[in-house]
Amino acid sequence: MKADTLLHLAAETGNENVIRLLLGGKTDTSLVNDDGDTALHIAAQWSHTQVVKELLVAKSDISIANKQGQTARDVALEYKHLEVVRLIDSFTSKPV
Repeated sequence: MKADTLLHLAAETGNENVIRLLLGGKTDTSLVNDDGDTALHIAAQWSHTQVVKELLVAKSDISIANKQGQTARDVALEYKHLEVVRLIDSFTSKPV
């Protein structure tokens, strides 16, 4: 068991309605599971672009690295989810 939060589970399944509900309740987007992944990492891994956008708009910290040293952008790049990479880059002041 990876000790995922409801936000992690909604990000994994791409459930935009649950994401919006949780974010509306001021859920902490910086919480990590046992692998060090935030909900943003999970959404990026599964290429749930709209969920990634919702999390970014909610000011998720894109600099958080998981236990493998990867940010959500790194995860998206690893899985070749280039649309997600571009989306994350659009929320940074200095894309890499």
